[in-house]
Amino acid sequence: MSTSRRRSAFAIAAGATLVYFIVGLSVAASSGGPVWFVQFGMEDHRVNQWAQGVLAPDKVVTPMLQPHDGVRFWILARDPLLLQADTETYLDHPIYRARRIAYPLAASPFRLFGEHALLWGLFTVNLGTVFVGTYLTAQLADVVGGRPGGGLAFACNPCVLVGVLLDLSDPLMIAALVGVLLALRRGRFALATLAAVVAVMTREVAFLGILGMAVGMVGQPIRRRLALVAVPTTAMAAWSVYLALRLDRASAPENFTLVPFGGWIEAYRTGWAPLGKWDEFLAALLIAAAGVAVLLRWAKTRSLEMWCSVGFCLLLPFVTTVVMLNPTNSSRILGPAVTLLAIDLMSNRKPRPWPRLGGLRLIRRGNAPEPAAT
Repeated sequence: MSTSRRRSAFAIAAGATLVYFIVGLSVAASSGGPVWFVQFGMEDHRVNQWAQGVLAPDKVVTPMLQPHDGVRFWILARDPLLLQADTETYLDHPIYRARRIAYPLAASPFRLFGEHALLWGLFTVNLGTVFVGTYLTAQLADVVGGRPGGGLAFACNPCVLVGVLLDLSDPLMIAALVGVLLALRRGRFALATLAAVVAVMTREVAFLGILGMAVGMVGQPIRRRLALVAVPTTAMAAWSVYLALRLDRASAPENFTLVPFGGWIEAYRTGWAPLGKWDEFLAALLIAAAGVAVLLRWAKTRSLEMWCSVGFCLLLPFVTTVVMLNPTNSSRILGPAVTLLAIDLMSNRKPRPWPRLGGLRLIRRGNAPEPAAT
């Protein structure tokens, strides 16, 4: 990547971060401060009373009926090593939540400056992730033949915006997966493996992207492909053992079902149709369309970026009704795929035509794209 292109990538990342900074400050100034990003819920009286004792009664605002994931990340950021009894007491599904430790761990040092500073720390970490993620995405877009302007595929991802404004870990996970791809494209396997560890320790679903990349690394030694999966798996397993030793409750929310599209059908019957929430139904259709678009692009190009994306699309039919009735959560499933699809579309790769046999189009293994960087 030339110096001029690096400068362009830096400028795009800085500009995107400035926009996010201004938007975040505006929201905080008009909504009660950085505690708004945590998204406490009005009906979660037990956690709210405890939070008022920690932050002061007038500092806890409740913009939602039920708390969102930002509450869990705030609790974990106060005690990332799970040494305090309060963490398990007020954290629902503690082992499940604590598996996603990378984001709250990164924000936890801000607590040295006080509880209020920690609230800003959660926002600041995501703001820094916007810069890093946009910069890495711009470089990846350049490597695959696009332009540094491809960095906007990260900054303009709705899941990144929602993640920043709701203290979620999605921006960090997407940035880490982009980092894995960029490192593989440049032949820096150790960095790719390190980024893969960060990704799975941010959200365990990132493992699907790592597995997809390992399968799609055509021409690479099998030991490297296995290591790309084995190292983050080992890190995740080691942390899970620690959690099992520290915590007692091992329950998890029901986010997925074994019945394909069962959650979608039930969401239509019990939520969208009877309550007239056709905007949410339309959002679900758009999510499904995005998943189909990713799968079609994967079938045509078989690029490493699309191999990373395909696993997230395969999850869509198996999400539960609870997830589908919350557009914020259902859209997050395709968060990484949205950015990577945009990069792939902006690249200079032209899909090869599929061969015909007996009037049917078939996908040929020879259509697999260029191998990952050696």
